[in-house]
Amino acid sequence: EGRVYLHSSTLFSKKLEHIKRDPRVSLAITDPIATKGNPDRATVIGTARLIEEDPHADWERLIKDLWLRKEPDMDDFLKTRVALPLFFERSVIEIAPLRCLYWPGGRTDRPPLESRAPDSEAA
Repeated sequence: EGRVYLHSSTLFSKKLEHIKRDPRVSLAITDPIATKGNPDRATVIGTARLIEEDPHADWERLIKDLWLRKEPDMDDFLKTRVALPLFFERSVIEIAPLRCLYWPGGRTDRPPLESRAPDSEAA
């Protein structure tokens, strides 16, 4: 649906404090482990919205839809909720991308390819 979803612990989260103060964000995708060895690099620039209505359950849809497919062992970890209650108080971060910079092959020595959301102002 044209959105990026992340989650963050509510416990001592500077990230959430920063988003509350200023929802303009950028997200850099550079970790070769997270990208399964893909050398491409990208930066998403957009506006963040926090979803905090239920810090115990809102983010579970991310786990069920995404995290468990990537990390099947998380199912066992989720059973330890009673032992780690503060870890499971999390806010969902929804990013509406305005602009994306993309470096094929991770070649940051070259100008990035750029795309913009159709209805975005200069981001």
